[in-house]
Amino acid sequence: MHLLPGPGLPPALQIARYRFQPYEFLDGCASRYGDLFTVRFPILGPLVCASRPESIRRIFAASSEELRLGEANDIFRPLFGERSISVLDGPSHLKLRRLSVPLFQGEQSYAWTGMILEVASRRTRRWRPGQHLRLREEMEALTLEVILRALLGLEDPAQLRLASRHARTMVQWSASPLSALLMVPALRRDLGPLTPWKGYHRDLSTLAALVMDQAARRRRARDASGRRDLLSRLMQEGAGLSDEELKDLVLMLLFAGYETTATSLCWAFEALLSHPGERTWVERELAEVTGGGPLEAGHLEHLVRLDSAIKEVLRLYPVVPILGMARRAVRPFELQGVTFPAGTKLVPTSYLAQRRADVYPDPTHFRAARFLDSKPDPASWLPFGGGLRRCVGLPFALHELKAVLAHVLSQTRLRLTRTSPAHASLEGITVGPRGGTPVAVESVRA
Repeated sequence: MHLLPGPGLPPALQIARYRFQPYEFLDGCASRYGDLFTVRFPILGPLVCASRPESIRRIFAASSEELRLGEANDIFRPLFGERSISVLDGPSHLKLRRLSVPLFQGEQSYAWTGMILEVASRRTRRWRPGQHLRLREEMEALTLEVILRALLGLEDPAQLRLASRHARTMVQWSASPLSALLMVPALRRDLGPLTPWKGYHRDLSTLAALVMDQAARRRRARDASGRRDLLSRLMQEGAGLSDEELKDLVLMLLFAGYETTATSLCWAFEALLSHPGERTWVERELAEVTGGGPLEAGHLEHLVRLDSAIKEVLRLYPVVPILGMARRAVRPFELQGVTFPAGTKLVPTSYLAQRRADVYPDPTHFRAARFLDSKPDPASWLPFGGGLRRCVGLPFALHELKAVLAHVLSQTRLRLTRTSPAHASLEGITVGPRGGTPVAVESVRA
């Protein structure tokens, strides 16, 4: 297949460069080849990366008769599930999307504010002045508990610990080089004790069993109308879902909803702690809104500076710049005057689109007020994807980011212990700050 120019490195070296220097790799490609180029990764094959707003708009507007994200993600079925929303297209995808989107819209996400603040408060109460932390570990534990409680209504500490342990080891395994073996059909054989992904399947089976056990409990109760967890609401409103569809949808929401948020929180702390003026600007509003008292759920809607700062963090540091974003052309597809043959994988590349100088003045600098008086254009601000494939949990993720940041900024004083700027690398399944955002706790509000 004839495609546009791109790096001449072997695919294995290209993915290695992306793994250890993802942003630098993409910057180098754009600098040398322009805003439409091809990268080649093992197993995934050639990926045509686009960053012009008009090109991204065209990709997002395409129907499933032109471009299909599910087909492009087909190799991820062993990781995400056969009926996962991320690997489906057409009517099957729309069915799950129409069911999922209302669960997170409007007041639905705000209903979880109290729980999010409670989880965040319990974690920060463990911190002590002088203590050194890696925020990556703290934020992963926090966001994982939040999503498990929101999705499954888990309250029992033993169940939370069990589910958290298996979820974290699954994500760690999926980020290892061995996970690539699971994407090759010929290598998905059971080799007995030597099977490299036996642990992954064990963790997945345990979590799947937990989901189905929780579903069975709700069926036996015959009335889940008083429950607010997402599993209960899915069962009420998605009566036509098979057990397999229900399980895969819940597990996908679990994995998509915790590591991405934890990584974005780390980038937010990196940005705010390394820009004292911007941090002070955000904290001043926080103090005015709370009156110097405890942060309450009702305060969040008034924190417009924090809203803007979060959008700016997500612009500068998208945690999923390429992987999982590709669409596969079903038929010849035209972009920027080039007609790509059927089978081409096209990627709206968020990192490059969000750092274009013709869209964002001073694009590489963190400016917390950038979005204070303007709404981001979906074609140049796409950390959650776009079109009919935009992340269904976007409102929940933004609300959780805001609640956690507001709590930590109002209750603690943290200092980065690394003096040099953070370098990005593939951390787990997302692009995060290398080293896990090391901080020292200077004070904790009683």
